[in-house]
Amino acid sequence: MGVRGASGQAYLGSVAPTEGSALGGYTLTVSGANFTVGSSLFSCRLACGGDSLVAAAAPPTDPAELLCALGGWNWAACNATVTVLEAGAPVAGMDDTMTWTTAWSAMDQTFVSVVGGAPIVIP
Repeated sequence: MGVRGASGQAYLGSVAPTEGSALGGYTLTVSGANFTVGSSLFSCRLACGGDSLVAAAAPPTDPAELLCALGGWNWAACNATVTVLEAGAPVAGMDDTMTWTTAWSAMDQTFVSVVGGAPIVIP
């Protein structure tokens, strides 16, 4: 996607990384144009089906880049649509996508017999 901010209007060009664990804990970098340096009005919305996560962006230090700290994704793995919001409204440009990959953090048994017969449940 090209970066084409029109006459001072914030514009979403692309996001990186394009894939990440549902556990979160990393930064989504948004490339674009005309992000107001020092503004606290930007956020990143990731949506998949009826589920969504909104992460506040750090105030931009560069008008061509936003950084959003992603928490965990509490729903099924999916290809989420990423939209940049300014004061709650979508900015210009095409939405981009990011793939949430499956993550698990618990199971009901820590060991089983090599002979088998015991189920392991991973929530």
